Amino acid sequence: MSLRPIPTNIASARFVRSRSAFAYVRVTQNTRSHYVRSCLIRNSAPRSTTANRHPVFAAPVRSFASEPSREPLGDGATAARQKESESDAAVTAARPPDEAHLQTPSNSTPSSVSDQSEFDWEDKPNFDIEKFTQLPYENFGVNQHMIIDREFKEALRQLLWKFRAPIRYAFAYGSGVFPQSTGGSAVDADMKSVHPRAPLAVQKAQNGSPKMIDFIFGVSHTQHWHSLNLTQHRDHYSALGSLGSGAVSYVQDKWGAGVYFNPYVTVEGIQIKYGVVNLDTLCRDLSEWDTLYLAGRLHKPVKILRDDPRVRLSNQINLLSALRTALLLLPPTFTEQELYSTIAGISYLGDPRMALPTENPKKVSNIIWIL
Repeated sequence: MSLRPIPTNIASARFVRSRSAFAYVRVTQNTRSHYVRSCLIRNSAPRSTTANRHPVFAAPVRSFASEPSREPLGDGATAARQKESESDAAVTAARPPDEAHLQTPSNSTPSSVSDQSEFDWEDKPNFDIEKFTQLPYENFGVNQHMIIDREFKEALRQLLWKFRAPIRYAFAYGSGVFPQSTGGSAVDADMKSVHPRAPLAVQKAQNGSPKMIDFIFGVSHTQHWHSLNLTQHRDHYSALGSLGSGAVSYVQDKWGAGVYFNPYVTVEGIQIKYGVVNLDTLCRDLSEWDTLYLAGRLHKPVKILRDDPRVRLSNQINLLSALRTALLLLPPTFTEQELYSTIAGISYLGDPRMALPTENPKKVSNIIWIL
């Protein structure tokens, strides 16, 4: 299923006409309440010149420039470190989070990307890109990078270097990264029951409520990745790992949403769960909502630790699709919190787990609380 911009004649929705193909949210203050008037913009009139086009985003975005780690490189990690450096360089170009910026076409646009395709990236996305400079705009998609504690972020990034198998894209998510409540001060025994040797940065970030930290790893070649990882971390796998990487990759690619998880794994004294997904599967779910499994996960707060240009493009399509779907589900006037709750709840619609007593009924509201 591929979501396209919704038409401007949909009932009970308020639109403002402009020349941009983007959705934006305008927040106006009315006494003590903030009302969000969301506008989907699509003009069918032919475009004339670049000078006549309106700016795409006129709202502040949160961006974060990562700094390369100064830890010594492990064996075979040079190529992966170069990929991470390219990712960081792309994020570094973003302005500070409190400064509004206009996302305008870059003056140094590669010759392979025409002026027309820059403004038609939603209708004709180029998923064959390999560099961040090939994205439609200079600061394209930097809104996807959330700010977390710097020391905690570095602790999470260092965990990626404990895997010799190449990880092209990675993010951390869940209540282990974004605490949903204040648990006070955990005693040492409680912390060690989850994280045997947790760094101080992890203990502080989890705010007295030690929990397993969840990751998603995007890889280029599933079987090759599991082959390397089985050699290094056989103890991470269940009995299925004894059948070899071919069996593991077959189960991953042919069944379910295309993600293979290794839970309750301890790396550098930190208990983690990591899911492995092929980049093609990830991009397809983000751009087409094939299963909405990973796309729905990325509707919620995540911390991207290693970025990829193709995934960033696909995720931007995913986020815009989520906003447009939320607009269809909301009344003409709604609060900012209602907008966030609707977006976060899209992936739970029709989920049978939400009807079971084992699932937290306040799951969505807890996610919104951290924002």
